Amino acid sequence: MNEIWKAIFGYEDLYSVSNLGRVWSVKSNKTLSPNKMVTGYLCVHLYKCGKKSRSVKTIHRLVAQAFLPNLADCEEVNHINFLRFDNRVENLEWATRKENVRHACAAGHKPDTRKKISGRNLITGETTIYLSMIDAEIALRGRQTGGLSHALRGMRAAYGYEWAWL
Repeated sequence: MNEIWKAIFGYEDLYSVSNLGRVWSVKSNKTLSPNKMVTGYLCVHLYKCGKKSRSVKTIHRLVAQAFLPNLADCEEVNHINFLRFDNRVENLEWATRKENVRHACAAGHKPDTRKKISGRNLITGETTIYLSMIDAEIALRGRQTGGLSHALRGMRAAYGYEWAWL
């Protein structure tokens, strides 16, 4: 794959980032050595005018901002293969917090913390199981309302169902 370089937003005349996840300093004419954060992400220190202007930037965000359109205005950058040091553009995608967590849960990298609930229809007596309160509310009401949380805490009916934790 060819390495493509783009200027880093806010540091256009000073630094560039490549689609392979490398950062170039125009002033020193060299590739910056990344630092590994406690979280496992790679970062670089960028300066605008002296040491007092230092800013720590994660490389995966720099690559995503330069190469990936963020059409849904997502806040997080997801590593598709879960390798936090693999900052190639094809391994990155913009994601919401929920999408990022669900991606990790589906692959077994993070435990699924959703709590299953059951609802017994007050008219038919039929029982339905949902993976979470949010899933149940969206299925029944079309959006999250918070009504099931109150029903489960107070052991009362909501939306025509009696609810219980599983």
